[in-house]
Formats: sequence, structure tokens, C-alpha cells
Amino acid sequence: MRIIKLNFDSPLHIGEIGIGLEECSSIIHSDTIFNAIVNAYALMHTEDATDEFLKNFERVRISSAFPYRDDGLFFPRPRIKINAEEEVLSDYKKKLKKTDFISKEHLEKTINREKFDKEEIECLVEKRELYKEYQIPKVYLDRETKKSDFFFISLVEFKEGCGLWFAIECEEVVYREIIHCLRLLQDEGIGGKRTWGYGLFGFAEDNIGLRLPEKPDLYMLLSLFYPNEGEKELFKGEKSSWDFILRGGYTGTRRKPRIRMIKEGSVFEKEPKGKILKFDEFKFSDYGMAYSIPMSGGEDG
Repeated sequence: MRIIKLNFDSPLHIGEIGIGLEECSSIIHSDTIFNAIVNAYALMHTEDATDEFLKNFERVRISSAFPYRDDGLFFPRPRIKINAEEEVLSDYKKKLKKTDFISKEHLEKTINREKFDKEEIECLVEKRELYKEYQIPKVYLDRETKKSDFFFISLVEFKEGCGLWFAIECEEVVYREIIHCLRLLQDEGIGGKRTWGYGLFGFAEDNIGLRLPEKPDLYMLLSLFYPNEGEKELFKGEKSSWDFILRGGYTGTRRKPRIRMIKEGSVFEKEPKGKILKFDEFKFSDYGMAYSIPMSGGEDG
């Protein structure tokens, strides 16, 4: 699995739909990474070249960006029941539901349906200090009335040795173009309020191995996912388990249409494909292609 590790030089603001700038995410969703890369490409190339680049993206798979600490990667917790004794699961039920990310080692045990003992479950739900979230006040001046008001913006700041990583799967020629875009984005920033100096980063390329099951019967999302017209059957599987997230925001000064996406960690019985949504009125595209990994089956959790 080819991955990119982002090491942030400044606080990060990844907005979520909510009240103003007060809602903030600790991960970067795959559609945000896509938009950042395409916008960076457009700054360096003609409109025709950018349109061709967009067409190539239908063969590109990008995951969302999840936390890491030093060499340890964290993944979204799969929406299946962990293989452990019922008594143990009952003891840790609340903590398991509050656990958003699990280590690579725990993910490999989960997707291979290997059994967890009590000590392993306790380690899985352990609270990790990977970043801190905080709010700072800002002053707003109305251009017409000249009256001032204040608001809060939420920020994420990563601890020493921590950051975000995402996986990418594509042809080598497209990959090199994406790396060029990331080099520009290092100084431009990613996320919201980049003109305030937020979202600046360095990055490193890497490859990792992931221990996958020999006979998988489920697929787990590592990205957001918008199903194409022929994928309605995905939601009828008995072992399928998914959740939604509402996506929106702005393109320039125009508000984007709000879209329901399937969240990371969702599980389906068949491999999801997805689509790139195109909004000609806004001259805007949104990334709903699925990046998934195979896994062995379980129950909803």
C-alpha cells in the first residue's frame, strides 16, 4: 500500500457542517484531498489540461487522511463486531463505541477475524494523545455598518511526531503529477483559512504492507463513498453496515450543494466503486470514489 504522510507545520482547520467555523474535524476526508490536489493542478496548468487530469482521476483511488504517531498508523474502526468473548465486549461496550481509530496491528486482527482477549481490547480502546483541539476568538468587522463582532474558530494541532497519512492507488505517471501538486500545497496549505497560515505541511512518501485475509467476504471503506447508479444492491447485504456524513462547504464564494456520503469504516459485502460527481453549474467536481480493503465477515457493531 502506497501512502503519503503529512507532517503539519501549523494548526489545521478542516471544517465540518455545523455552526460557522466552530466545527472542525481531526481527519482530512478524501473529497477534501481530491479538491486540494485538483485546485493545485489548475494553478499550474491550463483549463484543458486540468479537465484531462480530472478524467484520469476516475482511475485514482485516494483514502481519507488518518492519524499517525512516529511509525504507527491508525485506521478507522470497522463497523463490525470485534471477535471477542461476549463478557469482554460487554465490559468495554461504551469505550468501543467511542473509539474512532485503531492501530494497524488491531486492524489486521479485526479484518482477519482473529480473536481479541481482554488485554488486547483494553489496548485497543486506550485513549491516545495524538493532537489537541482548541478554539481561538477572532474579530469580524461588518463592511457596511462598521460594527465589530467576534466568533470562534476550531483548530487541530498535532503532537510531536504525529500527523496524518493517506493511501493512494494510481498509475505512476498520474502519481508523479499528484506529488507535484503536493509540493505546491506544502506552502499553499490544505483545509480552511489557509490565508491565515493554517494547514501548512511537509510530506514523505512510503509503502506499507497490510496483512489481508485469504478469503475475504466483506470490504471496508478507507475513504468517503458516493455510490454510482448500479450500486444500490450494496445496501441490501445482511452483513453490510454503514453510516452517513453530510458534506458541503464553498467553492470560491459560492456554497457547494450538500451531499450525503458514506463514511470511512463502513462495510459492504461487495467491493464499492463510487463515482466522481460533476456540478456543471458550479464548475465543480466532488470525489465519491471508494478506496476499500478486503476483510473477513462479522456482525454489525
